Amino acid sequence: MSSYQRVIIEGNLGRDPEVRQTASGKSVTSFSVAVNERRGQDAGHTEWFNCVCWEKTAEIAGQYLHKGDQVLLEGRLQTREWQDRDGQQRRTTELIVDRLILQSSKQGSSAGNNSSSGTGGRGGAPAAPVAPVAPAVSETSASASGWGDDEILF
Repeated sequence: MSSYQRVIIEGNLGRDPEVRQTASGKSVTSFSVAVNERRGQDAGHTEWFNCVCWEKTAEIAGQYLHKGDQVLLEGRLQTREWQDRDGQQRRTTELIVDRLILQSSKQGSSAGNNSSSGTGGRGGAPAAPVAPVAPAVSETSASASGWGDDEILF
């Protein structure tokens, strides 16, 4: 029997994405997302997620995401261990993002404002409605659909 893991979170970026390259040249972007839980009249609780994107998704995240933006992320949890500079063993759990959807930006414009300016999708069709649901942007969905980099909608 196989296992399956899928995580979906919606929250706000706690910091600007940090984009870097691995030694082999792959793009990797990391950022944190705050998810606020409110229960009735209670002040609630904020849960922080460390998020990591790879390759094309990393490039898109680095280009379009900013501190304060509201995003919907889909991926899987992964725990990794490493040794810090002092020789201490460290462990962290991260959300490895497969898909990201920009819900709104901190400047107050929705993702839909970006998509209505030019390419509308395949065959010149009108841009897909993006508020409250924006088109998903992921390496998997873009390459599987046959869309080029210049046709990814926001």
